[in-house]
Amino acid sequence: MENNCHDFFIKNGERYKLSLEGLTDKNIGKNELIVINGSQSPQEIYFAHRKGWTVENDAINKEELNRLKELGASYLIINKKSFANTIDYYPLISSDQNYDIYKLK
Repeated sequence: MENNCHDFFIKNGERYKLSLEGLTDKNIGKNELIVINGSQSPQEIYFAHRKGWTVENDAINKEELNRLKELGASYLIINKKSFANTIDYYPLISSDQNYDIYKLK
């Protein structure tokens, strides 16, 4: 039990993820499905309070995103701390220092 006490605190370097809920609330409907580059961890899906998919950075390509779009994904959220490239095949609808949001539909 004592070994897990750090699980209840957010590391300073990860605090920026707390802004994700407000960002998604401003730009994405509650029932819209999202794709986010959060590796296999669903952590950022939870912070966004949305359902969808997390993908590795190498899955951020037009073919894979179109496949997820066919499955119902409406938005792509890019964590810029782990993926610095811009996407030119979908419209950028919102951007801050940590995240870009693209509309897939």
